[in-house]
Amino acid sequence: MRRAVAVVLALALLATGALAPAAGAARSHRKCKPKDAKAVFAGRTGGVFQTAGGVRKGSGGYYGCLYRFGHHDKIAGRAPPSNPRINGRYLAFSRPTVSEEGSGTFPSELFAAKVVVFDLSRTWRQNPYVHGAVSGEEGHAEQPPPENSPYGVDPVVDLVVTSRASLAWIARPAKQGGDYRVIASDSHGATRLLDKGPAVDPGSLSRRGSTVSWTNGGERRSATLAAFR
Repeated sequence: MRRAVAVVLALALLATGALAPAAGAARSHRKCKPKDAKAVFAGRTGGVFQTAGGVRKGSGGYYGCLYRFGHHDKIAGRAPPSNPRINGRYLAFSRPTVSEEGSGTFPSELFAAKVVVFDLSRTWRQNPYVHGAVSGEEGHAEQPPPENSPYGVDPVVDLVVTSRASLAWIARPAKQGGDYRVIASDSHGATRLLDKGPAVDPGSLSRRGSTVSWTNGGERRSATLAAFR
């Protein structure tokens, strides 16, 4: 009897559309991963996918997608995004790049990354790019460039993003014995140095709301990320 009542109730909810959001979310989740795509990062609200043939007749590359919407925003071409993180509708990641402040001529002299934020609730025509910042320093990197990297080693070892598009990340030095740096970027892309030193733990970065924390020499430190959006 109870089972029959449960079945009747479920059918009634389905008829009224009460179950539609869950079904719609499942469909959007499937839309985020086309047949030829490979999931390279999965967050709670969205993910990053790699395609060979592209999405909707576009060129292949890396795409970000929110499960809620199911549309794809291209975020990178041949070089994969590093340290992808999704919070709400925002996707943040880093990628090796040419330092805007550097004077190096050859890729081996560059040790920089661009940290960028995309709003995946926007379509490509609405311009999902929110802001970006260059992080790094001049100097020959002691590690070889990662595979498919056209410029050099990505110095960003970890990053976090808030639900209001603010960022914080830890960047390692180009040479052994140099200073690790903890850097923050507000939702407009303005950066500030939070901390630095050889004793910064590169794996200690964490976030709670708009507050980020890390460890330097065994001491836990924290800062509040600014947001102006």
